[in-house]
Amino acid sequence: MMRTYFVFILFVCVRHNGCVENTDLSPQTLKLAHILFRHGDRTYLYSFPKDPHKTYFKEGLNGQLTKRGMQETYDLGKTLRKRYKTLVNNYTSEEVYVLSTDYDRTLTSAQCLLAGMFPPPTDRKFEPDLPWQPIPVHTVPKKTDLFLSYTSECPRVEEIAMALMASPELKNKVENNEDLLGYLTKHTGQKVNNLIGVAFLYDTFSVQKIHNLTIPPWVDAVWSQLEQTRDLFFESRVSTAEQQRLRAGSLIKEILSNMKMKARGELKKKLFIYSSHDGILLTFMLAVQVRSRNDFSVPPYASAVIVELHQVNNSYFVQIMYRNVSDSDPVVVPIAGCTAPCPLTKFEELTAAMIPTDINRECSRKVTSHGEPRHNDIENCAFQTGELKINVLNLILGFLAFAAIIAIIVFLLVRVKRWSRERKTQPSPYTEVKKEEELTYTLVT
Repeated sequence: MMRTYFVFILFVCVRHNGCVENTDLSPQTLKLAHILFRHGDRTYLYSFPKDPHKTYFKEGLNGQLTKRGMQETYDLGKTLRKRYKTLVNNYTSEEVYVLSTDYDRTLTSAQCLLAGMFPPPTDRKFEPDLPWQPIPVHTVPKKTDLFLSYTSECPRVEEIAMALMASPELKNKVENNEDLLGYLTKHTGQKVNNLIGVAFLYDTFSVQKIHNLTIPPWVDAVWSQLEQTRDLFFESRVSTAEQQRLRAGSLIKEILSNMKMKARGELKKKLFIYSSHDGILLTFMLAVQVRSRNDFSVPPYASAVIVELHQVNNSYFVQIMYRNVSDSDPVVVPIAGCTAPCPLTKFEELTAAMIPTDINRECSRKVTSHGEPRHNDIENCAFQTGELKINVLNLILGFLAFAAIIAIIVFLLVRVKRWSRERKTQPSPYTEVKKEEELTYTLVT
């Protein structure tokens, strides 16, 4: 009986990456951390003709980081410093890497977070009264960012979204909101005919509420519908496992790779910081199973998801934390299907289906179904009146350029043909000379 019990314990130890006497995690067991955070408070993305507050923000619209947002991300940096100063006390390029999407608000949010997290020691101050040091923030172009952006070019995600919108369940939800589209069109002076339009309006009014701007009574009358429609928009784009793999899989793949390299002693870096958006945080949390699969509520400004790697004796464990409220510390969130703390090998097993083999190939499938217009880059899509002007202008310019090329080709062909005809009608100088030679020869003879 004792031998059977021992064999059972040995099996459990091997299956779960080793038995340890104590799996309590602490700053001393922490070896690596990945911090994925949402930018701070920003101005709204788009206005509308009847918007009474369109000139309120001095920073401008189109999602610029506000002073409030700067403070939020700076405070987040200070909060993170308290937890990770044992891991990384001062910034060095060998230990810290920072990546951001190519948007003003994420780039500036990253700088604010770094200012709070890594105040310069005395020997690094280049101005005595400036408690700040420049730290590099890396980025990639928006359209090709399949790592941190949920609006980059990925036709397959949009194809799935259109198929979902055509499903009986979501189609019924959309049809229930058809009256809302006409209502919003009437009161905004702007044609609103799809979910993206409603999502943008919800964003506009949400920002105005945060900044205590007066909201028209007609907005309050449909506020719950606006919120539900916004959640429906996110549901259509992040709810399936394939969408989650395409939007968050590349990041999960890198995080998992970094943790495995750290466990093998092949990675010097200790901290990775990613400045991103609400959609990526939401998708990431769904993909790593720390959020209910039916919860599509949007993470707030300056929220953060943190993936930590801990070493206890010779075993490695993953712990995920979430900071949901701007004035609170991160809290541990359970990973579905795994014990706490979660062995690294088990975490790899749980996320295996989320790892893309070839992200560009998997994203390249074209949209073939019918439904809402495709918007590859939400924040660059046309939402305001005259949304087709740029496309029509490009079409006209393209047609004119094509016509000009054809005209040039025709002109050259006509000239070549005319030149060839003229050449045939003129006697050849060589022929003239030859005839003279022959004639001279005859006379001599």
